[in-house]
Amino acid sequence: MKNNKERPSATRRTALRSISGGFLTLGIFSTVEAGDDRVEIITEESADGDQKATKLVPKEWYHYEQKVDRVYSALKDKYKDKKDITGFGIEKTDKKIGGLHTNRVKIHIKDNSELNVPESIDGVPIKKKSPRGEFVLDADYGCYNNDPIISVLNPGELIRGAGGPGTAGWRVKWNGNYYCLTANHVYNSNYNCDSSGKPIYDIDNNKVGNSIRYRGKWDWALTETVDDITTQKYIDEANGGFSDGGYAEQSSSFTRSGIKNLMDSDETVWQTGTGTGSTKGQILSIEEEFANDAKCVNVFGNGVLTTCNVAGGDSGGPIYAESSLDNGDVSAVSIYCGHDRDDEIGKQNCQGSEIAGEGYSTPAWKMRDSYDIIFYE
Repeated sequence: MKNNKERPSATRRTALRSISGGFLTLGIFSTVEAGDDRVEIITEESADGDQKATKLVPKEWYHYEQKVDRVYSALKDKYKDKKDITGFGIEKTDKKIGGLHTNRVKIHIKDNSELNVPESIDGVPIKKKSPRGEFVLDADYGCYNNDPIISVLNPGELIRGAGGPGTAGWRVKWNGNYYCLTANHVYNSNYNCDSSGKPIYDIDNNKVGNSIRYRGKWDWALTETVDDITTQKYIDEANGGFSDGGYAEQSSSFTRSGIKNLMDSDETVWQTGTGTGSTKGQILSIEEEFANDAKCVNVFGNGVLTTCNVAGGDSGGPIYAESSLDNGDVSAVSIYCGHDRDDEIGKQNCQGSEIAGEGYSTPAWKMRDSYDIIFYE
């Protein structure tokens, strides 16, 4: 049951609920009809479609961001096979339209490359960046792995597979049944992508369940658990941004438009993991690409980069933001995967493992739209 705590009003967040009729898709935004100066984008949607949260955004910003998406797609098509290009993304800038950040396309290119990449296309800036460092999968021991209150059936808490310790992700529904979603690489070593039928265990080495469905490159797997997955007490509100010391309830998931709006309006997102506990930050970029050296994890677009601190043990953990829907407190943004070695900022006091100031994750909307994984109670 939803907590009766004071929450930001729908008016303040310009969120409209239970919108019906007039839905259409323009580009890769989810939109509804609105007035002359603003466009209404769908930011969250319940599994049955009965509830939709929307936000009104300036039409000028909306049309500019459609151009950003088109330029991103055109650049990726043109340069994706060039060896000097190591990745793409869409990141926010300091420039704003109507209070929202505008975005630019970024392209990671070797420093000595002779490729002629333009500085802008159709008014959209293109930022050239050096190649990323080593990509690190964060299935490892962290500071919160020995917490005595841990129960593996609750998202945000410890699991352990052949790949190392990780974090239980979202409670999800697929094909009529409930499962625990986490990172696929927790089940496997770096060089084996197939988690089918492989087990995970809790902190006391009790078997929790087996992987019944996975996608190695997108780094997610569904676990059929021994016991029913609990629906309460899975994100610690005291550490996760809520004020009354209770627990947040899962609502649904953010659309791509919703994640982009979280980024461009500087909204806070939270991550819960057994490496760093609960940390907060903002979304830096979307449409990220990241891969480990064996290409078992190989997210070739749609990835999300946040400024939440991350460390070993956080893999698979939920990343979320406050929901504007009536049926819960938070909605899913993504599940955490790993970090760039160049983003490490120090060591944990308890285990001595590296902490990174930014982390990459697989978005909920991709898992929902492409694989029919539903994020809701």
